[in-house]
Amino acid sequence: MLKQTADLIAGFGENGTIIIMALALLQCLFGYKFMKSWTLLIGFLIGFIAAYNIALQFIPTPVLYPALIAFLAGVLVAAIAYLVYPVGVFLFAGFVVDLALLMIVPTPDTQLLELLIYIVAGVLFVIAGLLCARYRRPVVIVVTAIAGAIVAMNQIAKLGVGFNVSNYILLAITAGLCALGILVQFLTTMKEGKQEKAKKEKKEEKRRESARRRAKRRGDNVRFDTPSGDGYAGAAGSQTTSSGQAYPGPSDYPTQEGTAYTDYSSSDSPTDGSGN
Repeated sequence: MLKQTADLIAGFGENGTIIIMALALLQCLFGYKFMKSWTLLIGFLIGFIAAYNIALQFIPTPVLYPALIAFLAGVLVAAIAYLVYPVGVFLFAGFVVDLALLMIVPTPDTQLLELLIYIVAGVLFVIAGLLCARYRRPVVIVVTAIAGAIVAMNQIAKLGVGFNVSNYILLAITAGLCALGILVQFLTTMKEGKQEKAKKEKKEEKRRESARRRAKRRGDNVRFDTPSGDGYAGAAGSQTTSSGQAYPGPSDYPTQEGTAYTDYSSSDSPTDGSGN
């Protein structure tokens, strides 16, 4: 899939290079700010590219049919990525990391090297996706700034083929662009960061409150089984929990000298075990 993606990017020519460079710069500087839009776009690209390559294996001609299938798959994946936010963040982070890897790694000339790149790309995809889905803002900012800077500088280098620019200079510019992207994104998303933190705290408080309610229901969930006749059956009584486990009756507690226990087994109504 890496080779097909590279061929797809190269097929747009110079205009495609300019578009990709502009999108990469936007991602570097505003990756987190426009996260919803990015997930929609990346979801469509992932669905389209994957479905197109798979469809070509079964329907090589005419090309219209694989393209139609790929378009529908792209729309479906884009909708899922947009509506299910964690899924969208996962796909977006993994895609941009693998795209940056594609830009800096030469096209493999052997199957073994291609397989190795696939494995590395898959591992990076999962790691980046899980980290961004878990920690959201800080990791998304760092990932989008770094990946965007790498892709943008790669496209800029393609446009400036006639210029003799040292690789060290390109590396320094890329590092500076990464730092600028991280700084700009943190400064421009402070409000979103506070809102996300407050949302997480509210969600955690709801989770704790729900746990407290469940614990209280388990502690208060007592059922009284009244057998035929008056009172409880047996000395231990028949006061049970919802799981059927019997609570101890008066005779089950050890007695001490000088201490008298009142037997409530003959009372008309059972007590709650507190003696009231």
